[in-house]
Amino acid sequence: MAITDNYKRITPVTSMGTPELAYFVVDMGEDVESNYTASNSLYSQAVQALQLKTDLYMVSVPDGSIFTFAARVSSVPGAEAGATSGTIPSLGTDISEFVSDKVVTNISILNGGTANDVGDEFEYRHANFATPLRVRVTSSNSGVATGVSIVNSGIWTDGDNLPANTNAAGFTRVQVAAGVDSNGANLQINLNTWGLSNVVVYNANIVGGSLVWNDD
Repeated sequence: MAITDNYKRITPVTSMGTPELAYFVVDMGEDVESNYTASNSLYSQAVQALQLKTDLYMVSVPDGSIFTFAARVSSVPGAEAGATSGTIPSLGTDISEFVSDKVVTNISILNGGTANDVGDEFEYRHANFATPLRVRVTSSNSGVATGVSIVNSGIWTDGDNLPANTNAAGFTRVQVAAGVDSNGANLQINLNTWGLSNVVVYNANIVGGSLVWNDD
């Protein structure tokens, strides 16, 4: 696989020049592109984890579940400059642990509501959601939602108090996309599991102006 990335530098260039860099691709297994510029977005949390664990030099804007970065080789255990295959499990674990219990990873329907059409999307907002949970209706029977999926897992800021569903105090629901129309009502969601355990960090390298890695 190959992509061309628009990097932004994280740290200033030192008078010693550019350090020897290793390049990596991070697959978060969740959408990190939506609202990525927010200070508490999933992308921002992942970058903060990398800043703590590596000598991070530059990072790309995200694309779906993926973003890329460069860091000083010596700061990443197991990294090898120029490698285009293999993974760095320790970094995946570090990122996962940093955002642990802050994102919704599994949902189901608590109340199918009324007038909810396939393609309708709803944001569930709360004072503890730095970025809201966004859900899409995937199946419906006479306006009653029978299937849902996560569009954006949200970032919950209080890991010690995780709600069981969106019927808990403080939640509001806003329809943000319409499959047919915008009159969907009363859809409530069970928040079954929280956390992030499927982050994979791949070795990568710049080849012909593109970042190349092997995720087979």
